[in-house]
Amino acid sequence: MCLLASWLNLKCIWQVVGPNSLCVLNSAIILLHFEFLFLILVGISTFNWTTNELQVSFMARIHHLYLKNMATEEVLTRKDVLPFE
Repeated sequence: MCLLASWLNLKCIWQVVGPNSLCVLNSAIILLHFEFLFLILVGISTFNWTTNELQVSFMARIHHLYLKNMATEEVLTRKDVLPFE
């Protein structure tokens, strides 16, 4: 499907621009294909299958877990929240 769309796009560009800049446009289309593949792979890898939603990013999840652990450690080590002896 993607190859068909790029072929139609290339054919349309050939008619508008001409054969002089075909190599530049062809390489740009190939790079665009790789960018789309990369975005699809990143989207699949960050998809949460239990909640059926995309995560923001891997680093955002790690940062969130780090802050959550820091808050838990802070609560456990505070003197005013320890139970009475």
